[in-house]
Amino acid sequence: MRPAVTVRPIAAADVPHFRAVLDEVARERRYLAFEEAPPIERIAVFVEANIATGNTHLVGLVDDMIVGWCDIVRDVSRPTRRHCGTLGIGILAQYRGLGLGRLLMQQAMAGAAASGLKRIELTVRSSNQRAIALYAQLGFAHEGCQRNPIMAEDGYEDRDLMAYLVPEQPKQAA
Repeated sequence: MRPAVTVRPIAAADVPHFRAVLDEVARERRYLAFEEAPPIERIAVFVEANIATGNTHLVGLVDDMIVGWCDIVRDVSRPTRRHCGTLGIGILAQYRGLGLGRLLMQQAMAGAAASGLKRIELTVRSSNQRAIALYAQLGFAHEGCQRNPIMAEDGYEDRDLMAYLVPEQPKQAA
């Protein structure tokens, strides 16, 4: 029997559980740009900022336990980039393959589009072919490759750049 998989917006009370999941995925040293989660105080600031600004930040649950996340953070660094957001996602190893990644991304992409984002960007290690295939299925296009930006235990690794352009909605007749 498959476990119950659900997705909901993150809440401030989720910070300790979110950090624990983030830390476990980071310590795999195969997916994220860092090797351990930041201190809980920085995670709390990040989550609270996402909630306050309306950035899409979801958690994935299996049997009511947080086992993954997906966030899309608007780029406010320059006015010319405010239509863009950067996607981050992770799922605990033992819960991959349940469709949670697809569900998280679909709901996060819909939330980001509803908030006015027009472009969603991500980077992914070139060796992560499973994730690249999922991203492509969801409409992300390959835009380039950074050569050797990641120093892994067994050498350097490339990183692919991908983006999704939110389709324009037809104008409603008055």
